[in-house]
Amino acid sequence: MEAEQKLWGAVKGELEISISPTNFNMLINQSEITELNGEEVIISSYNVFVHKNIELKCKSEITKALKHNGYQNPVVRFVMNNKKKSTEIKRSRNKAPGTTDQTDDELKIVGGLNPRYTFDGFIIGSSNDLAYAAAERVAQQPSKAYNPLFIYGGVGLGKTHLVQAIGNHIRENHPKLKVIYTTAEQFTNSYVNYIRTKDQNYHKKFRETDVLIIDDIQFIAGKEKVEEDFFNTFNSLYLKNKQIVIAGDRHPSVIAGLTDRMQSRLGMGMTIDITLPPYEMRMAIIQKKAEVKNITIDQDAVEFLAEQIKTNIRELEGFLTPILARCEIQNIKADLDLVKGCLTGLKSTHTKHITARQIITKTAGYYGIKPEELCSSSRVKYIITPRHVASYLMRTELNESYPNIAKAVGRKDWTTIISSFRKIDRDIKLDISLRNQINEIREKLYV
Repeated sequence: MEAEQKLWGAVKGELEISISPTNFNMLINQSEITELNGEEVIISSYNVFVHKNIELKCKSEITKALKHNGYQNPVVRFVMNNKKKSTEIKRSRNKAPGTTDQTDDELKIVGGLNPRYTFDGFIIGSSNDLAYAAAERVAQQPSKAYNPLFIYGGVGLGKTHLVQAIGNHIRENHPKLKVIYTTAEQFTNSYVNYIRTKDQNYHKKFRETDVLIIDDIQFIAGKEKVEEDFFNTFNSLYLKNKQIVIAGDRHPSVIAGLTDRMQSRLGMGMTIDITLPPYEMRMAIIQKKAEVKNITIDQDAVEFLAEQIKTNIRELEGFLTPILARCEIQNIKADLDLVKGCLTGLKSTHTKHITARQIITKTAGYYGIKPEELCSSSRVKYIITPRHVASYLMRTELNESYPNIAKAVGRKDWTTIISSFRKIDRDIKLDISLRNQINEIREKLYV
C-alpha cells in the first residue's frame, strides 16, 4: 500500500487548493487509493454518502491531479469498501448522529449516559472536527490529555452527543473508572436536595468519581450557592487529577453571572467551539439518516434540504423525520417533489440565499469600515483582517473559487486569496476571539 498512499498524498496536496474545503474534508479525507493497475486507479470510500458524491464532485480534479503525478491517461474507478479503514482515514464515521443498530429496549442509560451517543455516531465536518479530535483524545487518555475540556456552541450542534460519547468510550474501555454525566440543572437539583435532607452521599457522588461530565453549565450562572459548591467540586476533582468535561452554550469568559474565579477555572484547560454545519455536512447527515431507515432519497432532494435548512443539526433532523416517516409508512422513496410538499406548511427556518456582496457588506459593517475600504488596495491592518475574513467566508459559505473571491475583494492575484484563507483557517484554531468574530458574522448573514 506504500505506493498507493504516496500517490494519494500527492493528489491530496493538489486537491486541497483546487476544491472547496468542505468537499476536501468530507469527501477526499474520507477516501483513499487502494489499488493501482497500470493506468487504472481505484479509489475506495467507506460510506454511501462519500461514495455517491466523490465521483460526482471531485472526479475531474482527481484526474487532473493524477496527470500532474505521472499518469498520462488515468482511468479512475470509485468503489465502496466495507473492510476496515486504513490508519490514514480511520476517523471516517459511518453512522448518523444519535443513531444505533440497537432497539430502545436494548438501550439502558447508566450513570446519566445514553448509549446512543458514540463517536461512531458523530458525523465529522469542518464545524466540529477540532472538538471531535479533542474529545476523542480525552476519551482515550482521561486525565492525561486536556483537563478540563470545555466544549461550547449553539443549540442543536452536537455538544451533548460529543461529551456523552466521551463518557461512553471511557466506560467501555476503562471499566474500572467511575463516570458521571449530569446536567447543570440536575446538579442544582441535587444540591437543593442536599440542603433539604443533608444527604451525606451528595458530595461522595460528585467528588469521588474519576470522570465528571457536566452539560449546560450556563444554568448555574447567577446561582451563588450552587456555583460555590460546583467550584469546590471542580477543585476537589482537579487536585486529585480526575477528568472534568464541560459543555456550555458560549465561551466561559462571556457567560453572564459567573464569578471571575469560576470563569477562570472553566477556561484553564482546552476550550473549543462547535459551529453551524456547512452545506456538505448537512448533506451527509441527511444521507445517513435516510440510510439508517433504509430509505432512498434522491440526490436533488438531499441538496434541496441541505440548502433550505441552515440553522442546526437538531432542526435539520426535525424537518427530516416526518419526511422519512412518510416514506417508511407508504414504502416510497423521497424525491424532490415529496420533500418540497412535506416542507410546505412547516415553520420555515431556512434563510435567503446569500451572495459575495452580502458577505463583504456584513463583514465590513461588523468591523466598522466601508465595503469600498474592504475591497481597496489598502494594506493597513484594520482593513486587511476584514478582507481576509470576508474571503474566508466566501470560500466556506459559498464554495466560491479563489479567482472569483479575488475579483470580489478587488485583488488581481488570486493566489493571495489562498494564502489569506490558509492564514484564517490556521488562526481560528488558536485564536478564540477571531473564531468568535467569524461565528458572529456568519450568524448575521443568516438572520
